[in-house]
Amino acid sequence: MNPNPNDKYHYDVWAPANPSPFRDCIDADGCAVIPESVTGLDDMAFYGCTELKTVVLHAGVEGIHERAFLNCPQLEAFRVAPDNKELIAIDGVLFTRSGMLVRCPPARSGRYVVPDGVTDILRGAFRQCEHLTEVTFPESLRDIREYAFADCTGLTAVTFPAGLKTTGRRAFSWCTGLTKAVVRGKKTEVVNTTFRDCPHVTLHVSAGSVAQRQIKEDKCGDYPPCQLLPPRLFGPRE
Repeated sequence: MNPNPNDKYHYDVWAPANPSPFRDCIDADGCAVIPESVTGLDDMAFYGCTELKTVVLHAGVEGIHERAFLNCPQLEAFRVAPDNKELIAIDGVLFTRSGMLVRCPPARSGRYVVPDGVTDILRGAFRQCEHLTEVTFPESLRDIREYAFADCTGLTAVTFPAGLKTTGRRAFSWCTGLTKAVVRGKKTEVVNTTFRDCPHVTLHVSAGSVAQRQIKEDKCGDYPPCQLLPPRLFGPRE
């Protein structure tokens, strides 16, 4: 593994010599059982394994690289040993036991509701989930990290919870179907490249919010068009 020392589940980007070293682990049904000797999945571990449908993680797996499953369009579910102390699978989606969403399988489609209690959506967690059309965020969510929803071309609208602190750079890049992003919180920071390469999106923010100030102070024109939300949309939590 090549971990960032400041974040146990965020790994630096590096490319191995063999882009698909675990291809031989995939059986005829598209299921890959990670060998007991492996404690983590590095960058590009299953890159381009189009036949992959299920990944089974044993108790000793501690984390995965954000790009371990790029270009695995048929991946439907993760399964995790019940005695794994770091990771857990809920409805096929991979989480840390401390409340961070690690990876949603790229084949997930339609609407997905992020469970209550989740605080972070990690870097690349929903990347290439092209068939997702709607994601509902819990009020517990605090951070959406870099590239979290990159290439989710089926998304059309997102609404951030009032307590969200920040969005990472390029968190929604290449979401070409996205037309509306609602920033409910007055203290939410929206990085100027959050919606880079989203040609149709409009930001909806509240008057006097941090996001509105960021947009006004932007000198590079990196933010998408913006509209103000009516005051009635805001509750007492803000």
